[in-house]
Amino acid sequence: MRETDYFLQHLTLRQFQLLVAVVDYGGHSAAARELNITQPTISIQLSRMAEIVGSALFQTIGRTQELTETGQQVYDAARSILAALQKLDDEISGMQGDLKGELRICSVSTAGFIPFYLGLFLDRHPHVIPRLHVGNRSELIERIAGNRDDIFITGRVPESLPVDALPIMKNELVVVASPDHPLAKKKSISLEQLANERLLLREPESGTRLAFETVMSESGYEIKPYMELGSNEAVRQAVMGGLGISVLSLSSIELEIASKRMVVIKTEKFPLQKQWFAVSRRGKQLPRAAREFLAFLKHRAADVRR
Repeated sequence: MRETDYFLQHLTLRQFQLLVAVVDYGGHSAAARELNITQPTISIQLSRMAEIVGSALFQTIGRTQELTETGQQVYDAARSILAALQKLDDEISGMQGDLKGELRICSVSTAGFIPFYLGLFLDRHPHVIPRLHVGNRSELIERIAGNRDDIFITGRVPESLPVDALPIMKNELVVVASPDHPLAKKKSISLEQLANERLLLREPESGTRLAFETVMSESGYEIKPYMELGSNEAVRQAVMGGLGISVLSLSSIELEIASKRMVVIKTEKFPLQKQWFAVSRRGKQLPRAAREFLAFLKHRAADVRR
């Protein structure tokens, strides 16, 4: 029996999927969490795969597991096979007029508009299965590097990774406070006044914080956070609780502004005019659902600009 015939009879698509998941998600435990299966299930299948191939797929270097030379060859083949099957599924779905399959999106928490647009898209395409992960900028960059999603929504395009970026919407950063804050009654404030306030900020890697730090540094002011908070929701609650003031994306606080639980303070050099981007890995063959969602966002962005 030829070796290729042996592989065809014994290797399974599930094994290919699990191998790709372990490499892309950064380990057995992470892959198990993402796929909602047990870690032993993955280990058993990949051990069987290594037996069929006749060589180890992974090697331990220091504290990390890396692909062996054979493992890299099997991984590359697995990605090609799965991509070809995805392309076939897209083409057949297109012939049948259906849009289906998974739509994997990762968004920073400040992009509060994404669930709304995703809902509109799913109303048109009810057979698409959404997979939305919301996190901070560090998580997003980690997921881009690991190729864990198809589309990534961010206010700052990572320069260190090979990506394509589509501008989809303006991102206005504004200074905000609770209605009871003393500055809420001011017609406007200077950057010097802003620098001396109790500043409620995200973690240092946050895109919003980086933009704020840049404009302040260029104007000669050093930022001294009163509190550092790990999520946009925590910052919003702290502002509404009167703990200090912050800089937030206007698109993430429209409800709070409309309900008068938060006010925008007119400030020198603000609002900062930024952009939201839909990012994808350069050269990646996106599933049809992801391509259609990108086209949908592009169309919506054009409507907003008109």
